[in-house]
Amino acid sequence: PEAPKWRKTEWTQLSKYQNQGMFGDPCERPNDPNAVILPFVWTYVHKIDPLTNEVVEKARGTCNGGRRHGKAVTIAETYAACVEQPAQRLYWALVAALNLTAIGCDVGNAFAEAPAPTQPFFMYIDDQFRDWWENCLGRDPIPRGHVLKVNKALQGHPEAPRLWHKHIDKIMTKELGFQATTHETCLYHKMIDGDLVLVLRQVDDFAIASSNPQHCKNTIQEIESRMQNPLNDLGAIKRFNGIDILQARDFVKISCETCIDKIVTHHGWQNEIASNQPVPMRADSESLRKLELSTGPEDPSKAHALEQEMGFSYRQAIGELIFAMTVGRIDISYPIIKLSQYSAQPSKAHYQAVKQTFIYLNATRDHGLTYWRPAPNGNHPYVDPPVPITAPSALQGFPETHAATKLHGYVDSDWGSDRQHRRSISGIAFMLAGAAIFYKTRYQPTVALSSTEAEFAAAADAGKAALYLRSILQELGVEQLLPTVIYEDNNGARLMTNAQQPT
Repeated sequence: PEAPKWRKTEWTQLSKYQNQGMFGDPCERPNDPNAVILPFVWTYVHKIDPLTNEVVEKARGTCNGGRRHGKAVTIAETYAACVEQPAQRLYWALVAALNLTAIGCDVGNAFAEAPAPTQPFFMYIDDQFRDWWENCLGRDPIPRGHVLKVNKALQGHPEAPRLWHKHIDKIMTKELGFQATTHETCLYHKMIDGDLVLVLRQVDDFAIASSNPQHCKNTIQEIESRMQNPLNDLGAIKRFNGIDILQARDFVKISCETCIDKIVTHHGWQNEIASNQPVPMRADSESLRKLELSTGPEDPSKAHALEQEMGFSYRQAIGELIFAMTVGRIDISYPIIKLSQYSAQPSKAHYQAVKQTFIYLNATRDHGLTYWRPAPNGNHPYVDPPVPITAPSALQGFPETHAATKLHGYVDSDWGSDRQHRRSISGIAFMLAGAAIFYKTRYQPTVALSSTEAEFAAAADAGKAALYLRSILQELGVEQLLPTVIYEDNNGARLMTNAQQPT
């Protein structure tokens, strides 16, 4: 029978679970004295459909495995790997540098595909489930007080993410013959008929890239054949893990325009006017001095009054900016590292600097990282290339353009410019296919006694990043045969680095 409109999403979710053999028969009490009974919880979310880019409603059946409520007993591992952002950018750079096409897909009810947790568990039954059980399946009513055995991993249980990770990793490596890179276990590779196939996995979302799109489709079909429910084929991927993807004939661009639209609209700043040449944050000596020496109110009531006056939560705003910085907005790295220091006791000047960074993001929302293809790819449409922000004359004196698959980096540092603790700031960026794949801005853990020390410490950090990236590229077959060049502008640090003896 037709379900009420508000219950359709619940019935759809339960029907998928039933197809996967999720639930056992109802019983009055578990036979196993060590079994755990958890509450069954409905969660409702609004997600962006990756095909239509529209916001859609979705219901999820989960269990409450928290310590205070469900009291789930965890006797197995719970860690599940997620893709790191540098590896994700490396993936998209290789899609461009190797002239590949990336196709996306995701698994519906992914956790329910995995086996049950080590400790048996049951769930209490709510009215929605009873209604579905009786009216949709046509089964006998479940008596009050009965529980239902859960035969699979269920979202909300502490072990469920790990169980799914082990399940899908076994399919990818043992059954389909892919290899996971050592330092990024969510990045897989395999040669099929002489073509490299790259698979990037973020939990249950897949981006599969190859020079032959048919290899991507065949891989999706092979994964789907091992699932209870069909996969959602997303075609040429446009959005992945919160990032907007533009695959064009001549380049691949990643940005976070959708995310910026969301956070700016949330704060009501979408109509704020920026200057003709906006900057993330004023960085002149006087402005930085004001930020560094300004302190917010210590009294909680005064701090709350300041937050109400400014109209937003400082910590929340910093968290939103950190996400944008992490996924691709390298240009706001310095302001965020600077402003996040004052989250415990922000002043009005810090609030204003955060708002200015939001206005800058809103004015430059379409900016991102552009990775260039070595030759036009006819599988994608022509799109006008982005206009460089820096004037060509400003690039004079920089090294010549590197090959698309050649890794190279840049490192720089100031020297004790912060007036509060006099620690130096390191800036590191590694480039591939014309844009950054790895970048880091951080305060150095020690106080440098000279500019050479500060630059040398930053260069040492950059060397570690180079080894990490080279190891991944080598496993993917994009081996860096020559030493990776790191450009450094301090002669003393350069001489110390190349001395090949203790400093």
